[in-house]
Amino acid sequence: MNVPKKKAIEFVRKYKLKENRLTCETMRDIIRRQGFLVFRHDKFGQSSEKVDAVLRSLKLTDYAIGKDGFVYASSTDKAVFINSQLSEDEELYILLHEEGHISCNHPVQHGVLAYNNVLCEQEANAFVFYVMQYLKHKNTSILASVACTLLLDVGVSFAANTPPPTQNDTPNEAPTASSPASAKIETVTTTPVPLTSSSVEANENLVYVAKTGTVYHKENCSYISGRTGVRQMTVDSAQTLDLSPCSRCRPDTE
Repeated sequence: MNVPKKKAIEFVRKYKLKENRLTCETMRDIIRRQGFLVFRHDKFGQSSEKVDAVLRSLKLTDYAIGKDGFVYASSTDKAVFINSQLSEDEELYILLHEEGHISCNHPVQHGVLAYNNVLCEQEANAFVFYVMQYLKHKNTSILASVACTLLLDVGVSFAANTPPPTQNDTPNEAPTASSPASAKIETVTTTPVPLTSSSVEANENLVYVAKTGTVYHKENCSYISGRTGVRQMTVDSAQTLDLSPCSRCRPDTE
């Protein structure tokens, strides 16, 4: 049995979840019982003063921009951040996705579980699928659509051909690229791509990335205006590094 499937079944049984009764409120309660604080942030950088102060103290202000959810964990603090502008279905998916990172015990880098790690993101997607199918949740197909909408923007797609829920108590194998339990999970470190005058044509569009950011912007984007340590690179370089386009300035469009 692969890791996400095993962890999903353990999760359902441990918290005695019932068919078709999984809600955002239930998920938030479970996450709190696991010792995590739950914060609602604004992925466009307009969080409340309290949440903004928390993000600043954890040095996650830039990282939170463009993120619908992520998990922070250290020896002293544990928190789950969820975008405050999500619909109920979207929030349920993201809460389950972040629980997938927690349950699968994904590695921590820069304080964030599964920091820029595509393999871990795929496992978290699979965890969502198995939980929803095991519970025969009425919104499984809806959440698959929600997943595509939320995750394609960051280059991590939910299995597009996910089969509908079955009547079996044990879920089918999800068609994902998740690795078996014995696979080694490698942490991906984002590093700047050096640019030289010979590597960038004069008429080539450039994008800009905050010092510790994972989102690329147009030069005049308000998110990076006045920031120090902003890096300049080509769109191709940004995409190679698995960076996401800013949802406000839309550097991926003309």
